[in-house]
Amino acid sequence: MKAMEVPRRPDYSGALRRMRKGETLVFKMLGTTYNALGAARRRLEKSSVGRWTVEVDTTTNRMTITRLS
Repeated sequence: MKAMEVPRRPDYSGALRRMRKGETLVFKMLGTTYNALGAARRRLEKSSVGRWTVEVDTTTNRMTITRLS
């Protein structure tokens, strides 16, 4: 019998929370990444956890997120 790994769901809120002030992360936009990260960002900003800026580059299909506070 072969063991199989269970696919994990990405923790976008956790990734945003772990960022330090001034830190920048670049995500490759696959599937629903843009919507999921946007929703996580809005939830965290609404609960006053921090603030982030988002820049999207459609030519390379990447999203750059920087934590402001």
